[in-house]
Amino acid sequence: MDKISIFWFRRDLRLHDNVALFNALKSGEKVLPIFIFDTSILDKLPKNDARVSFIIKELRSMNEHLKSFDASIDILHGKPIEVFESLIKKYQIASVFTNQDYEPYAIRRDQEILELLKAEGYIIGYKVVKGDVQDTLRVTLKYLNNERVVKGLKRISKPGLRVYAKTSEIPKVLNGLGIAVISTSKGIMTDREARKQKTGGEILAYIW
Repeated sequence: MDKISIFWFRRDLRLHDNVALFNALKSGEKVLPIFIFDTSILDKLPKNDARVSFIIKELRSMNEHLKSFDASIDILHGKPIEVFESLIKKYQIASVFTNQDYEPYAIRRDQEILELLKAEGYIIGYKVVKGDVQDTLRVTLKYLNNERVVKGLKRISKPGLRVYAKTSEIPKVLNGLGIAVISTSKGIMTDREARKQKTGGEILAYIW
């Protein structure tokens, strides 16, 4: 199975002047463009929400344009971490490209999680590719013997059901072979680090 790069459309619903998409196409791998309708957001919106209608219209327009290139955007539904869990099982993903979110919370969240994954050996690294208009966040997954290091992802805490644990209640993933990602008052860390610092928090996800 050939490796692919994924380009994740988020707020940037355009084919032209899209810096991260341009960088994905330069990566040398086949590019799979995706858009995820996040059900944790959709479930809270009215059926005829104008924003959702606009997104659907733009996606249809872009896919119509891409037909001439024998390409299309995969439109997916679900919670992003669960969607990526499915994609990881289906494809050999070399890199994930997306335009950087400039909201302070989003920047801090993305960096903390990526630093954690790098420290734990699940990704080779990540970098912000500077652009004139917008920056690109590129994440490079790690492979050993042509097999990805990340075997699975599972989201634990969800908007409708937050999951918290005291230090003594923090679970071990696959008897310590995987990690739990914990959001604590001291920042995002692994279950091992949370136990070491004797702090509990919100269990965001399991990775193995």
